[in-house]
Parts: sequence; structure tokens; C-alpha cells
Amino acid sequence: MPKIRTAAENPAPLPYGARRVVTADQSAAAAGVHVATFWAGVASGRFPKPVYPAPKAPRWFLDEIEAALEATRALPCEAKAQRMARRNAAPAQQVAA
Repeated sequence: MPKIRTAAENPAPLPYGARRVVTADQSAAAAGVHVATFWAGVASGRFPKPVYPAPKAPRWFLDEIEAALEATRALPCEAKAQRMARRNAAPAQQVAA
């Protein structure tokens, strides 16, 4: 007997130019994080805010999730340079005698 596939497993083809809308679970999976971590990222501004096509039904545009991930990625040499700049910019702590 063939397995019945859900819409998540076999998404319908999208018309040309249409943006794919995904749930919080799908967004978290695309970002490679847990759903709670994804929601924390939305609250902190790391991920975009949801759109609500229906009440209590938050959705995200997949291209916006991918753009947010791309904006936070850096090459290893760039990441090291950013860490060093933050470390050098931090005020030195003085020890009280």
C-alpha cells in the first residue's frame, strides 16, 4: 500500500514569483534551531517578525528566513576579526587594591 504524503512532505508547486510561506516549525528547521530558539530569535530581532494570514496562525516568508541567516553568517576570518575588534574596544577592567 503506498504511503499517503502530507502537504509538508510533498508541497504543491508554486506559481512563478510566489513567495513560500512556512510555519514556526518549518522556519526553525530551515534555520537549524529548536522552535523555542527560533521564537527567541524573533523576539530579539535576529529573525523577521511573522505575518498572520489568519488569527493565531503566524507564518514567515522562507526567503526572509534565508536572508536573515545569510546576514548573520560570516567567513571564519571575518568572525575572528569581529571578535578581536569587540575585545579591543571593551574597556579594561581595573582590579581594586
